[in-house]
Amino acid sequence: MDTLEGQIKRVLYDHGDESGFRICELKTGDGTHHTIVGSIIADVGDSVQLDGFWDDNKQYGRQFRVKSLTLMQPRGALGILGFLDRIPNIGPIIARAIYDEFGDTTFEVIENNPDTLARVRGISGKMTWGIHDAYMLEKANRDLIVFLKEFEITDNKIAKIMHRYGSRLEDVLKNSPYTMIEEIDGFGFKTVDDIAMRAGMAKDSEERIWAAIIHTMNQAEGIGHTYVPVELLIHTVCSAIKVPRAKVEAIIKGGNSALTLTEELSSKKKSRRVAYKYKLHAMEKSIAKNLHSLMAQGEMFR
Repeated sequence: MDTLEGQIKRVLYDHGDESGFRICELKTGDGTHHTIVGSIIADVGDSVQLDGFWDDNKQYGRQFRVKSLTLMQPRGALGILGFLDRIPNIGPIIARAIYDEFGDTTFEVIENNPDTLARVRGISGKMTWGIHDAYMLEKANRDLIVFLKEFEITDNKIAKIMHRYGSRLEDVLKNSPYTMIEEIDGFGFKTVDDIAMRAGMAKDSEERIWAAIIHTMNQAEGIGHTYVPVELLIHTVCSAIKVPRAKVEAIIKGGNSALTLTEELSSKKKSRRVAYKYKLHAMEKSIAKNLHSLMAQGEMFR
């Protein structure tokens, strides 16, 4: 695997979907320009470290195929100017003036003392906080990508998350992270639960317990079961996420539109409480009703 460092200068092609597939131009520290291809979760002006391999394409020439990308803190004139240039209301001229005034402390000034920017010719007092807000939004997006990379999530999956949620991502991570299991292809409970816990989700929160319940039901369905005995469901969830039995039991028995509880007669003619996913229970009832109707009409086994 080869490594390449530099700054993204322009996007040559953007597929525009959740894959994040792009073709970009990268400028390295020695001034060389390279074509990079892959799920590129970075924007023009970003300083990046890339791991991947070189590919001599017969049609497009030599390209670097990106397997993973690390966002680097913009540094020096090249990195800082590139980052500033994509902030609204800052063109290359004002970006250069800001850097000439504040140098490597530019980002610290924008974040903590934005009023000081008014010292730069061409920046009014009203513009300073607009620059601050735009910078903080860009910084938040970078921080979220760095946060997600800590969980060894592939760049392709991070691109899916960013495409799906955009500016809502921070709110989703804090308030409803488990929706990603259903809404993002390839995300399982374990990965999302790790993210949720690191993002501040309470260990015994109702949302986390419900996500573990549905995960357990899905696993059972995957191996051919239409229901799970309630006692087994409680035990499995408690063991998986280490929460008190009473909490899980109260949530299961408290009712939810996604779950149906009913009594089942065992082979020993003893009843036990079982849990169905609502849709599976409705399907099973419908099948039983249709079979009963066919039997009543004498249509069975002809």
